[in-house]
Amino acid sequence: MQRESQPGYSIPKRGVYYCCRLISRQIKTLKDEAYDQLKPVYSVWILINDIPKEKQYSIYTAGMHGQFSDRQIDASEINSQSDLIHLCLIYLSNDFKIEEDQNDLIKYLQSVFIKQVSNPKYNPYSDYSRRIEKEVDDTMTFRESFEERGRKRGIEEGRAEGIIAVLLDGGKTDAEILQYLTTMKSHPLTVDQARNALERYKEENPLLL
Repeated sequence: MQRESQPGYSIPKRGVYYCCRLISRQIKTLKDEAYDQLKPVYSVWILINDIPKEKQYSIYTAGMHGQFSDRQIDASEINSQSDLIHLCLIYLSNDFKIEEDQNDLIKYLQSVFIKQVSNPKYNPYSDYSRRIEKEVDDTMTFRESFEERGRKRGIEEGRAEGIIAVLLDGGKTDAEILQYLTTMKSHPLTVDQARNALERYKEENPLLL
């Protein structure tokens, strides 16, 4: 989830970059047969604040697919092999208004934010959502719970080192920690700041890792 739609860098480019990293991680040794083992990857961004009116309640998708430029040849077989990167930007709005003509996914996500996942009036997937309502609630309180645990450890709110310590205790990966630090509700870090903070924490606390 990316609260700000204009954080000072290109979200589409960042999404594509994350996809590329996920692709490259699948191959540990560059052998010819390794390329056939590559699986498609997906980068999904839920954007909330400062969404231009024309983009509100819309979904943008992009992938890798092509066509023959000089002949009328069916490219579906080649596309099935090359279409590995999938980017999805979901534009909401911070008023979370639900209207009849909206996409069902948009309605569902907004019902999560207004805590109406069990209400069929707001959520078209309410029957299924009842089974995962606890998971939704846990997701919605994820940030608050970690920031509260950070404060209880005597570390000022928003302090990168405190958040990193708590996330590592929770078993989060480096990628998940970087994502969290760059999308915090208060004083989010840049990608470089987050990476430097994580590296510095690991250097200063080698016995805790």
